[in-house]
Amino acid sequence: MNRLLSLIVASLFISQVPASADEAPLKIHLISGSAEYHSEPSLRQLQRTLEDDYRDVVVTASWGRDAGDHLHGICVLAEADLMIVFTRRMTLPDDQLQVIRSHVEDEKPVIGIRTASHAFQDYLEMDPEVFGGDYSGHGRDEPVAVSVAEGADDHPLLAGVAAWNRPGKIYHNPELGPNTVALLYGTGQNSDIHEPLAWTNKYGENGRAFYTSMGMPEDFANDHFRHLLFNAIEWTTGRELRKADR
Repeated sequence: MNRLLSLIVASLFISQVPASADEAPLKIHLISGSAEYHSEPSLRQLQRTLEDDYRDVVVTASWGRDAGDHLHGICVLAEADLMIVFTRRMTLPDDQLQVIRSHVEDEKPVIGIRTASHAFQDYLEMDPEVFGGDYSGHGRDEPVAVSVAEGADDHPLLAGVAAWNRPGKIYHNPELGPNTVALLYGTGQNSDIHEPLAWTNKYGENGRAFYTSMGMPEDFANDHFRHLLFNAIEWTTGRELRKADR
């Protein structure tokens, strides 16, 4: 009887011990609101893939409107490990924007996709300060050759990623920040435009960010781009994405 009681007490104690950081689920919050590039269907597919194909991943989301003024459920971001931003020129109320700023102030991981360089009209400094970018408009629609940046071949974000061709407007980022590492460049096939397409940035003391100016639906359908995104999740968070058991 005493042994049974001891086992019960021990089991209760164990159940109350918090999981280690490695055992706790990786919490990812998606923020969508870019109409021209169809951010919502692309991010919904990303959410399904993360939830179906990987274990120990919890994905929440705020589905906003392009140039909108509200993000439903943004308060959940406060509990997230990683913020993925794909919005365009939203203007948020102070309390909602503060949730985003707090994530950055805590130097939590951030991934920015395409229009994230100008995600929030009342927080345009997120581009240079968090992503290390210098968004200065874009070129015309044309075929784009994607190439690996010089010296970046062995970067962990490029595992499974090789050169490919894609359509779209190339974003101009003439001067990346001092803590950035360029990973991919794009060269316009009908112009002389040659610009960085993807890079990492370290912000604050310990914050990690990844940004890519790609993000069209055709990009999300491309194996190289998907590898890049999943590698970016691992690099920014320092967590390995583990395939679900089948």
